[in-house]
Amino acid sequence: MMKDGDRKQVIDRVCRSVLERNSLDDQIIVLIEEMGDLISNLCRYKLEGKLNANEPGLDVSIMEEMAKVKIRIRQLELTFECEKDVKKAMEDKAKEIGEGMGLKF
Repeated sequence: MMKDGDRKQVIDRVCRSVLERNSLDDQIIVLIEEMGDLISNLCRYKLEGKLNANEPGLDVSIMEEMAKVKIRIRQLELTFECEKDVKKAMEDKAKEIGEGMGLKF
């Protein structure tokens, strides 16, 4: 397994290469398709009764779809140069969710 910094460099290199070869419209369509695959796998997992607190492990296909979605989202971050803005939005949203659960920050 790669170190975090090495993994990010490899992922970013691949993402930039894909962006050079494909249009933004194509990338958005692929992201939508990947998100659809993830949703489909999660629904199937839930319908099969495997998604509960007593069974913490996820099906490999779900993890693979999560990875694909994260890579496609990273491509959008690179395209729009918005990594810092996304991180800030994630922090804000996490705080909002936490405060809704009674956590203090």
